[in-house]
Amino acid sequence: MNRTSVRSTRLIGAAAVAVLLSSVAACGGSSDSSSASGAAGGGSGSEKVDKIAALLPSSVTKDGSIKIAAAAYAPAVSAPTGGSKVPSGWDADLMTAAAGVLGVKADYVMIPFDGIITGLQAERYNTAVGDIGINDDRLKSVSFVLNHTTRDLFVVPTDSKVPDTVETATDACGLSVGVLLGSQEAGFATSAKADCKAAGKDLTIKTFQDQATVNLAVAQGRVDANLTDEGTAGLLLEKSPGKFKTVEVPFVPVLPTGFAFPNNDDTAKITEAFAAAVNHLIETGEYDKITAKYFKDGDKGKVDKAEVYSTTVSGAKTSTK
Repeated sequence: MNRTSVRSTRLIGAAAVAVLLSSVAACGGSSDSSSASGAAGGGSGSEKVDKIAALLPSSVTKDGSIKIAAAAYAPAVSAPTGGSKVPSGWDADLMTAAAGVLGVKADYVMIPFDGIITGLQAERYNTAVGDIGINDDRLKSVSFVLNHTTRDLFVVPTDSKVPDTVETATDACGLSVGVLLGSQEAGFATSAKADCKAAGKDLTIKTFQDQATVNLAVAQGRVDANLTDEGTAGLLLEKSPGKFKTVEVPFVPVLPTGFAFPNNDDTAKITEAFAAAVNHLIETGEYDKITAKYFKDGDKGKVDKAEVYSTTVSGAKTSTK
């Protein structure tokens, strides 16, 4: 199917730009890497559970805190505001609650999304959050504790001529697509571009350092579509009514996401501890309470059980396939 690239040349007003950026500013990966620390979240679901806390390795418990890289990607992670040092969002809240179950302080550092994997490989952080997709390529470098699933959508202006469903990768040929640098969406777009090239066509990919800039690019017509996950798409539509619509992309699979961890001597213990903490939050109902705050129409990506994905931990899942 041929697809003609349709780009809006309409400039949105300054007020609309301000609303767009402020409403999704949390989607933008902050480059401020100053440490943001705070006590783990309270509530019945995040009280310390000694049996679970005992699973943590001594390298973590000796300091009484855990260093967490957080990439802003709303509604999973929103940068701290109003004097707070702790990010919000369903992924960040789950991490803070899990730290509470484990009896350690959550010490956050806001970093760009494309710095997460390399930062974990360098062991600058104990773990990371940011709606981080689990895939076989990343499993070569880091380990995960599954805590959610998501699916991707195109976000386009309401007057876009892109059809309501783009069935296959080659149906996207001719479009210019904006994606977050270092994201799984960037990988899917690159794969689609290869399919288009094989079909004698092209797909233009534009990468951006933060999600807010991707959103602004599609609003200003600098890209035809923003490939992002369902949660981020829903938040953008909610905060900018009448400006955008979503397009189904069945060629992109449902994606498991989770807390990410470096591969080292402590990986088996720390992933076991966090899986147990998340499962405790699921069992107590705290998991549902957290996710319900951020998904207006219900969270379709909830999981029934946290599982470890790793190529270095015995008994863990080693592939998403």
